[in-house]
Amino acid sequence: FEGGFIGVGTSTSSDSGVLGNHGLTDFWVVKIDSVGKMEWQKSLGGSRYDIPTSFQQTKDSGYIIVGESDSHDEDISHYGTGRRQWIVKLDQLGNIQWDQSHGNAPATSVKQTLDRGYIVAGASWSVGGDVSNHHGNNRNDDFWISKLDSSGIIQWETSLGGSDEDFPHSIVQTSVSGYIIAGFTASNDGDVIANHGGQDCWVVRLDALGKILWQKTFGGSRDDEAECILPTRDGGFICACGSQSSDGDISSHHGSSLNEDCWIIRLDSTGKLLWEKSYGGSGDDVANKIKQLSDGGYVVCGTSNSKDGDVTGNHGDYDYWVFRLDSLGTLVWQVSLGGSKDDIGVDIVQVHDDQFIVGGFTQSNDGEVSQNNGDSDWWIVMLGYPPIITSSRLEHFSNIVCEAVSLDSIWVHNTGSQTLRLDSAFF
Repeated sequence: FEGGFIGVGTSTSSDSGVLGNHGLTDFWVVKIDSVGKMEWQKSLGGSRYDIPTSFQQTKDSGYIIVGESDSHDEDISHYGTGRRQWIVKLDQLGNIQWDQSHGNAPATSVKQTLDRGYIVAGASWSVGGDVSNHHGNNRNDDFWISKLDSSGIIQWETSLGGSDEDFPHSIVQTSVSGYIIAGFTASNDGDVIANHGGQDCWVVRLDALGKILWQKTFGGSRDDEAECILPTRDGGFICACGSQSSDGDISSHHGSSLNEDCWIIRLDSTGKLLWEKSYGGSGDDVANKIKQLSDGGYVVCGTSNSKDGDVTGNHGDYDYWVFRLDSLGTLVWQVSLGGSKDDIGVDIVQVHDDQFIVGGFTQSNDGEVSQNNGDSDWWIVMLGYPPIITSSRLEHFSNIVCEAVSLDSIWVHNTGSQTLRLDSAFF
């Protein structure tokens, strides 16, 4: 925390502190100090669309960023045709050390591995180029997982899925040699065994070479989608999901079948469901990130437009919604943050026992948001509990994805693909 934070998002701006824009949209990387003051910023990309989706601080104090690009110039030194993954390694001051382009569709999550390489989750809709296998037709995505060396060169890759749409949101290396991935599947064949209806949360565990150890689907008869998965200290996993269902694995649902609840599922090391709970109200409640806390509980960051049920204090439209759970999923406290327009919480970091940094974007210029520079701004909030809020805003940009990273620890982000999920950036 004392070293400050790094933010990665999407910017279309070339004013008000955003310098060096290359074209339509750039990766925008911002380093802020511990009180929210900007120390440096970098715009990365080419003359077309360059959209980051995930990043992580690396062991050398630099950063790895993944996303998608259809540019063929400027900072992009390796490229193919159309949209593909763009992977950029930066040093601690934001200078490009190397970049690579892979695949035929966007990356959604990246983690540095124990051997100082990288594991990347993304989507793929056909065979060709780097992609050696595909389960569906050219209209449907597979999970596409690639293991990279320390220079971003592919060591192995694998496609996972069935004949329908399969899309990953989060990947993590497990404590043993292997990986855990979470996203959604609409398939009921191929690698997918059992589907409850619509889209299911799909969790897949791989060995060190990308072979499936086990896979599990979770959900009900409507659409359910995993957004973020993390290993827990006992060797199991915690997963933040969105759910429209009220049957199957889901024991309760707060809104109508058209509304989404935050749905948290707790798994053991074999993927067995230990407990599950839904949180929210009669509106839409979206979980974008979950973190395990020092006391063994969890904190969840997302967005909500509910004004009832578990949600109190909404300021209008969508607010940041932050809530804390104990180790068994009991709601300990919750808080809504924002103004009268849309405020979308994307990521959260615990900096002390009851102090958090929350990041996302805001379109508000009232309530707890004291200033807006135009369009959507990054909104970074220091939150204590009981809620004591101080905040910072960075210059406007479109479609930010936020992920907060302390310079002496690592927290990671992932994006979503549905309405009100950020599909462009992180803080």
